[in-house]
Amino acid sequence: MSASGPNVICPAAGDFHVPVPRLQSTRTASVPSAANATVYFVRSSGKNVLPWPLSNFAGAIRRGTQPRLLASLPTRADPQAPPVELRASWTESALLLELYTGQPCDAFVDLDGSGRLGRWETDVDAGQPGSPASDVWAGSARLALRAHCAPLGVFVGSRLVPGGRVGATREPDGRWKLFAVLPRTLGPGAADVYIPPAAPSVSGLRLRAGTVLGLAVTLRPSRPDDPEPFIAQPADGEWLSLFETHRLMDAELLD
Repeated sequence: MSASGPNVICPAAGDFHVPVPRLQSTRTASVPSAANATVYFVRSSGKNVLPWPLSNFAGAIRRGTQPRLLASLPTRADPQAPPVELRASWTESALLLELYTGQPCDAFVDLDGSGRLGRWETDVDAGQPGSPASDVWAGSARLALRAHCAPLGVFVGSRLVPGGRVGATREPDGRWKLFAVLPRTLGPGAADVYIPPAAPSVSGLRLRAGTVLGLAVTLRPSRPDDPEPFIAQPADGEWLSLFETHRLMDAELLD
């Protein structure tokens, strides 16, 4: 995932298909032309870059303690290199994620616990009494997974999540694996979401079969003494969006 030229890393467009949001979602998909089917590692050059990297997206997360492949992303910069991969699984107490990259990276996850309703609506209240909040951890409440450089941990915005765990290892194929345990009790999500006045109270994720989660993942190289450790797309750095920028993909929790 090292940059090849000033702006982008491109995969072979014919290697993978367009990830389509689930039919139950209010989200929609737009399909780029073949010429626009590129993945990018963006620098803050101010130049336009194409917004839809194409990946194999499974659309389902299976119950278990061993994460399974959810999305993969080859790169044209080195076709023989192992791909960037996202793996996931769930238990009744946590969502488990693994990310495989060519260099040490921090991960930023937009996570919508009410995925069937879309990004701007929820049917529960994950906040405190008198302070409603959604189960959508996005925007200023985006999840940051930091395993290489301080500050270390799982964060909602800049708030450290109690019970969250994150780590990193070097794999035999040369890739770096970032693994994270996102506890069910993530706490309050974004407040800029419609929350019904009588919405039932929850402490975080509803981890049960049939739940649809919305996901967006942004990666960027880890930086020591990072001046913006909780910013997914810093003005002075590179970043990689696994899916269309700012759009969440839907994955259903299955047994």
